[in-house]
Amino acid sequence: NYWQSMLLQKKILITGSNGFVGSFLSKYFLKNNYFVYGLSRKSNNLILDKNFKFIKSDLSLGDIQLPKIDFCIHAAGLPPNGINSTTDYFKNNILATYNLTNSLKKYKYSKLIYFSTISVYGDILDKVINELSSVRNSTPYGISKLICEKILLEIPSLQVTVLRLPGIIGTN
Repeated sequence: NYWQSMLLQKKILITGSNGFVGSFLSKYFLKNNYFVYGLSRKSNNLILDKNFKFIKSDLSLGDIQLPKIDFCIHAAGLPPNGINSTTDYFKNNILATYNLTNSLKKYKYSKLIYFSTISVYGDILDKVINELSSVRNSTPYGISKLICEKILLEIPSLQVTVLRLPGIIGTN
């Protein structure tokens, strides 16, 4: 019975599982009976659950071996904290996304939700924004996220949902 339930259980990979958004999403999907693979470059000490398996990996270093999953949520990336350099954003946002994309293609996975940011637009002058709005004076962070979107959307076999979220604020 246990093995049968494991076979029917949806499996999800969440990158950045030790971050604020990634840890919240991991807990949410665990509560909703998913098996969660949490990927982060830092050791996991946040989630202890029989349906959670931690994968320690730095996506900026190359392709990774992926487990069998139903879909991936890519929430890993450097935040806009004012201390990261353009090189840091290239390595940790763009290169990491590129490597994740190569791994997803290699294992023929087709579903991805990408956590981008409203910062791709830079200076927002319009009352209403959408994917056709102009980009003005974007920061290295915003530009890195926009390049990640373009990398993901250029893969015909990948069904991508991009969420351009405003700043996410949690405790502290």
